[in-house]
Amino acid sequence: LYRDKKWKEALQPLYYVFLNDPRSAARSDAAAMAATCMIRLEDLAQLFRFLPAVFRTAARYDIGFNIALLEGGDTLAAKDRYDKALALYRLVYTKAELLAQAQARLAVVRRRKEAVDNGSYTSATPRQMKRAVEGVEAQIKEIQAYPDYDRQLVLRIASSYYELRRYQEAYLLYRDLHHRFPGSEAGDQALYSAF
Repeated sequence: LYRDKKWKEALQPLYYVFLNDPRSAARSDAAAMAATCMIRLEDLAQLFRFLPAVFRTAARYDIGFNIALLEGGDTLAAKDRYDKALALYRLVYTKAELLAQAQARLAVVRRRKEAVDNGSYTSATPRQMKRAVEGVEAQIKEIQAYPDYDRQLVLRIASSYYELRRYQEAYLLYRDLHHRFPGSEAGDQALYSAF
């Protein structure tokens, strides 16, 4: 249903997977797809009710989920709904933040695996811990492989502030972006937009 872009029909099965599947990866995928469905249906009320449940899971740090929020903001901005777009953009973790969180989680999982391997932690089997390490390593590779969107995210936030006539916030973001990335396309665009 999701692949056929039947957004409304896909929601219930995705909710079920998100709430009931024991696999973290499946829940993360379901969260990203459910959020995408709600965004495509422009059901922001349902999306904002759904987000607290997602934020209590590992799906919050899934690159697919964050890109769904980013694309949702783009869809809303294209329709001049900058207040709603800004709300979604502000929820997106940057690629750098996602990578840092995944690396921290990998360190925890590796320590837990060592404890299982030496017998001091018995809540999981060595095989389960090996799969857990492999899962986080795969997530890190997925994040690293994704094109960098951090600068563009800041530009989108600044542009939304500007369109909402919140010029001070827009100017500060544009100025910061230009100073952090001088000579880059995003930095040049920020300099132009700041004036």
